[in-house]
Amino acid sequence: HRSLIAHLMQNRPEGVAVLCRVSALDSSKARVGTVEDAVPAAGPTSLRREVRVRTSVRAVTGVVDSCTRVPTTP
Repeated sequence: HRSLIAHLMQNRPEGVAVLCRVSALDSSKARVGTVEDAVPAAGPTSLRREVRVRTSVRAVTGVVDSCTRVPTTP
């Protein structure tokens, strides 16, 4: 299987979990793979993440489509 490894730098508020959507793009900028990366609330506020995106064809770059705060349950 083909895949792309995306290296991300993330900054988030202390104690906040986030869910990021990362996509791989081919040379024509078409989306060829997408994955969601769940970042737990525990841990440092600034961190480096390595995310593997499985692709349908060869990818040349990765992009972060979104990162959203995960609601906490009381």
